Amino acid sequence: MSSKILDDVDDPLVFPLLTAAEVGRDLLGGVPAKTVHLYAREGRLPCVWIGKHQRFNRPSVERTLKSLARTGRRL
Repeated sequence: MSSKILDDVDDPLVFPLLTAAEVGRDLLGGVPAKTVHLYAREGRLPCVWIGKHQRFNRPSVERTLKSLARTGRRL
């Protein structure tokens, strides 16, 4: 039997999931929600699907943005 240990950083109970509008406003400096959805569909931003809705884990998105900044790449 395997057990899964959740890292608190990615635990949705510790960090509630964000909508695309919140990610665009709070983390990407005013990028429209439609663009955030596009980035997620293209695999540029990590997301989770809840039914037909995309949601975003703030620490995961922040890690992606920091990684892009370190390497000089763009979304």
